[in-house]
Amino acid sequence: MNKFGLVFKHYFMRLMKDKLGLALQIILPLFIILFMLSMPDEDYPYVGQAWAIAISNYVISFSLFGGQWAMGYIFDDLKETRKWRLLATPVDEGLFRRAAMLASMLISFTNSVIIITVATIARPVEWNNLWLLIGILILTILLSHSFCYFLTIVMKDYKSANGLSNFILMGLAIIGGGIIMGIQNLVNLDAFTFIHDYVTPLSMGRQAILHGGIGGAFIDGELIIGLTDWSIVMLNVGLLLGLTMLFAVASSVMRRRKNHDHV
Repeated sequence: MNKFGLVFKHYFMRLMKDKLGLALQIILPLFIILFMLSMPDEDYPYVGQAWAIAISNYVISFSLFGGQWAMGYIFDDLKETRKWRLLATPVDEGLFRRAAMLASMLISFTNSVIIITVATIARPVEWNNLWLLIGILILTILLSHSFCYFLTIVMKDYKSANGLSNFILMGLAIIGGGIIMGIQNLVNLDAFTFIHDYVTPLSMGRQAILHGGIGGAFIDGELIIGLTDWSIVMLNVGLLLGLTMLFAVASSVMRRRKNHDHV
């Protein structure tokens, strides 16, 4: 096994042993989703299609936090507790970061699939385009990890990076409606509604899912089923990819600059 494979295996096993991290990524979103699914059918007409978009909203929202998990271990290994021991090994520092993030991405994706599977078994959810949901999940997981990877390079310590990432990701999840559904109706401002509907990563994922015909959603009090517009899907997919690439390029530039400064 090559160096990358060894480091990947190390972080994969390490993350799998983190019971609190697994609970936050699986049990918490499942609790919220199963509680939501426990509502009587008469309160949620056309349940199968409507549940699909609602569950997608929560799953994507929680997938945005996936990168924070590995970020803590990277700081611990490369900048804090184990810094000198690991940096003394014949392995490039970037390899540690990439292997940890890849292991975390695999686990985050698996967790999301588990949540979708359990929710589908719990209630009759009708997935009209499950492959699109999986694709959007992969994009949001990539975006989350590219953002947190960037923070491991530009921030000096985990406390600062974790505080900043929590503030940004939690704020995006709240504004995008991933934690408080219907929040755009509570804040009666056109600018806020526009941000909620179109600007956050969660908004982009939700727009792609809704216009890809995955399920149904209430729009102005009316349940719209199978709303399909692939130009909107591709626009939002492109935006998610663009944000991911932005952080990837920024990380590469900052790494080279720091390496140059240390020479």
